[in-house]
Amino acid sequence: MLLVNANADIVNWSALGGKKVACILGTTGHMQALDWQSTLTPPPVLITVHSPYTLTEALITGELDAVILDHVTAREVRSNTEAIQILPEMITDEPYVVAARMDDNALIEAIDALFESLVEDGTLQALQQKWM
Repeated sequence: MLLVNANADIVNWSALGGKKVACILGTTGHMQALDWQSTLTPPPVLITVHSPYTLTEALITGELDAVILDHVTAREVRSNTEAIQILPEMITDEPYVVAARMDDNALIEAIDALFESLVEDGTLQALQQKWM
């Protein structure tokens, strides 16, 4: 997700040329920002960090023009301040996974069956709408 100051004139990723854009090092958002550096003119100024916790204040104060975060973190940040807006266009697809030992077939099958039932009965979509 792309977060900007609520008063910013940035309406989508294509307006990031020459802007200061921060992201978490090594994430899908970081890879997307690297792509923008090679395609936008002028390229955005990319700032990478290891933790999202310092980015909110920097965005509010104007030290940053935009921040790339995963959907859950972006929603949490937005719920704590009206000074930031989340732009509607999804810029990355970062699926969440459940980890299990490769040799634990019974557990993997149970997890797969659970997710299949959550998708089929609409529970997963309802949870995503509520929490994401």
